Amino acid sequence: MTRPPPIPPFWCPLPPALHPEHRLAQEHQVTWMTASAVPPESDRRAALARHRIGELAARFAPRATVPGLLVLTDLLSLTFVLDDLYDTPGSDPGLADRTAVLRAAAHTRAPSPDPVGRAVQRMLSSHAALASPGLSGHLARAIDESLAANLDEHLSRSRLVPDLDAYLLHRRATTWFVPIADVLAVADGPEPAPAELDRPAVRALIDMTNLVTGWDNDLYGYARDHTAATLDHVNLPDVLARSLGCAPAEAVRLGTGLRDEVLARFLRLNARTAATAGPALRALLANLAASIRGQLDWTAGTDRFRAPGAPAGRPEPPTDRRPAPPDRLPPIAGSLWWWPLTEE
Repeated sequence: MTRPPPIPPFWCPLPPALHPEHRLAQEHQVTWMTASAVPPESDRRAALARHRIGELAARFAPRATVPGLLVLTDLLSLTFVLDDLYDTPGSDPGLADRTAVLRAAAHTRAPSPDPVGRAVQRMLSSHAALASPGLSGHLARAIDESLAANLDEHLSRSRLVPDLDAYLLHRRATTWFVPIADVLAVADGPEPAPAELDRPAVRALIDMTNLVTGWDNDLYGYARDHTAATLDHVNLPDVLARSLGCAPAEAVRLGTGLRDEVLARFLRLNARTAATAGPALRALLANLAASIRGQLDWTAGTDRFRAPGAPAGRPEPPTDRRPAPPDRLPPIAGSLWWWPLTEE
């Protein structure tokens, strides 16, 4: 099996940040997963505890209220459980039926027969105590859509690698960042007004955060995706290699350049939008930026993305200096409605 090319250090000029109650969030992760019995096996819960999901929440929302931080920890814990469920090698014939049960759990108060469904309902109830009915409803719909997208990816993993346009559309729904943004919107306290959340610039910034964090996962996990145990080719480098007919090393270079370009556009639009935003919206925008940097800092201390059998070690820390971009970026502008909004 050909060894995937190395991934260069990630460019990210955003400063690192960590919530002062990060240890409380980590303790909460363990107690919440134990009380919810997700996953049901104690050894799997212990494995997820070692990934420090509470710390990840503390990096995504470093200025959150304690209730907001804990709800975010609950949601992120669920995304890890669900990722493991849908990333299982092979095809699970019962997964479609189970997904239907989980999707129903997001829309009803009747206790779900599935422990993960009950954990979803518990998290939604905690979020509803902080959010407006409109935002709570949006979170439930976002979870439903993410579950459907992850099931589709699981069922299609053995088929051909998708083309670039199909991948971009699908990747947005499988990162779980749309539900995460609904929690980030209330994590620090007051919720932005619906009209603010619906501003094109705000929707664009959420989508850009979604893509950058998803692509960072793809790049960090590239070697793991090429192990015999997973052979998952639905990731940015493999999609670029197939769509553009280029070698893996060139696909990594182009994927990194694409990721850097979207981050540069995020930084410009985020600063421009924050300059005219009220306090609640500025808090959300700051949490979006913290999520991009926070995922990189958290990943440096976890083996979540390490390929089986790979030597222990940490990725290189993010760099403040942007690498020289490729001469020509992959053709994605037509798939991203916000591209014209982010021109200099």
